[in-house]
Amino acid sequence: MKPLDRYIALVGDSRTKNSFGGTAPTITGENYGHGAHYCSQTGGRVRTDAGRCYATPGHTSADVLNNMPGYIASGGDVFVNLFTTNDRNPTNNFSLTRSKRNVETILKMQLDAGKIPLMIAELPRFGANALSGDQLLIHMAMREWFLERMPDFGIRVSDPWPLLTEAHFVDGLHPNQPGGILVAKPTALHFLDLYGTPLILPTYDEPYDATYCKGGWLTANPLMLGTSGTRSGTANATGPVADNWTVVGSSWAGGSVTCSKEPNPDGGEYQVFELGGTPTQGSSTLILEQVIPLASLATGNILRGIGKVVYSGLSGVGGVSIDLRFVRGGTGYFMKSLDRYAEGYQMSPGPETGPQETPYLTVDTATDTEIKLRAVIYGCQNVPIRGIVKVGQCASEKVL
Repeated sequence: MKPLDRYIALVGDSRTKNSFGGTAPTITGENYGHGAHYCSQTGGRVRTDAGRCYATPGHTSADVLNNMPGYIASGGDVFVNLFTTNDRNPTNNFSLTRSKRNVETILKMQLDAGKIPLMIAELPRFGANALSGDQLLIHMAMREWFLERMPDFGIRVSDPWPLLTEAHFVDGLHPNQPGGILVAKPTALHFLDLYGTPLILPTYDEPYDATYCKGGWLTANPLMLGTSGTRSGTANATGPVADNWTVVGSSWAGGSVTCSKEPNPDGGEYQVFELGGTPTQGSSTLILEQVIPLASLATGNILRGIGKVVYSGLSGVGGVSIDLRFVRGGTGYFMKSLDRYAEGYQMSPGPETGPQETPYLTVDTATDTEIKLRAVIYGCQNVPIRGIVKVGQCASEKVL
């Protein structure tokens, strides 16, 4: 039997669209969207990015139905669906039977095309976006219908609702980062039996060689061994840094970090960061980085960055992400796995552990003058930053 395509499809409205951002050639996984968390929540068994995010703000079940033939044609073996909340808005005001019939037709189209559908059994709404009257009753009836009837049709159902409170939303409708990861957690459980193989992270340090080791790593020392790395003055850092890696700060005034090393049970060591201080500037970041040698690349090569990220006890942290930063035609662009939401919005404190994988970068050697692999910690302006972040098994490799 052919293995399932680990590049899953995400179908929905703005809540799913929020999983990815950026203006081409930048592509960012956004940590307040549930879709960007599935790699880290499944051990890397699945991959997501904007290319298979079939989601449009404001779309109803009718809109999704109209677009489903195109979504199916665009690819993906597993379809994650979340899209009926806009049926309830006053300008749409769908009946219960209309929403049910649209959903049934959509899921049948996915099944008939050989897809595996997964339905998220809707999310609560709060504050200015709270529902009332008949539309609240229909919203609740749809949720119960998803939970009770969908499994009879062979549809997998995820139910994040019991985990969510008003504090997990930006505006009562769209999740923040703590909400996004809580939507992802029960949904990700379905992938653990669908996909048996986790993401393969480095357990050895073998450099890429076009003749002898085409599967080698483009970056040196993915196991984070040694202590001869560099601390830039901008990082306000103390302690050892792994060989070949550099710690720098950007708009990091007021922030500080104590670096250390500890064993990684999956291979090599962790580069550990204990965060401190209070960043006083907007867009503050602490960055662990390494340059990818352009001599190893050719136009058309496809790259990704991967790494294991562990964090706990976080406060004042907007995000933690594995990135590729590339300079193309004199302008810097990014491929980010889990970018932060916005200045001042904090992510959940953890603890969390799992791999991250960047969106794929197609190299253009005619215009690309620098590519870096980075692990990035985002601060929040004038908020004390605390907690432990560990990075291990971090490398860039050629996918093609």
